[in-house]
Amino acid sequence: MRKYIYALTLLFLLCFPFTIVEGKPKVKTTTTTTTMTTTTALVGKKVNIYVFYGIDSNPSSSLHDYLNTLKSDSELSRMFEVVDYEITQNKEYEELFEKVLTYFDYDAKGVPFYVVGDTYFSGYTKKKDEEIVATIKEKYSNLETPDVVGDIAKGAIDFDKLNHEEKKQNQITGYIILGITAFAIGGIVFGRKRTE
Repeated sequence: MRKYIYALTLLFLLCFPFTIVEGKPKVKTTTTTTTMTTTTALVGKKVNIYVFYGIDSNPSSSLHDYLNTLKSDSELSRMFEVVDYEITQNKEYEELFEKVLTYFDYDAKGVPFYVVGDTYFSGYTKKKDEEIVATIKEKYSNLETPDVVGDIAKGAIDFDKLNHEEKKQNQITGYIILGITAFAIGGIVFGRKRTE
């Protein structure tokens, strides 16, 4: 009976890592994906703030009011441009929005959703004002600011390749777990035989 329990335990532990590997792959921002994006050519080039919004959304309206206020600031106005995507009545923009959410591996609960370079924000309240300004300044002064949404819109980011790289990472992790588990089980089984 003990042999059957050991065999079932060993079988379970050997197969378990493969269930992890075969799970839904996630797309996440990594150095690999960053190198696939276009970067601003020079420090001082305006960064784009991509705003996905809905017509009847009060937070979207408040965000636009705030961005218009920033445009009236002479220092900040030279640092950014706003690119609007109204997603409730435009299927093409809605599809772009879904791709952006997939890229960031984020499940947005609503709009506005906005992206500056490779940094995203979801929702808007006055509490985010300082963070938005700091992000604009950071991306404006960074020589290698990625333009994630721009690249997704142009088709420059290959989602199949991103998913393939993620699967490969998951497989390697699965095999490492499998090896450690097999080694541990082998040590337990053979260690007990010597003591018996």
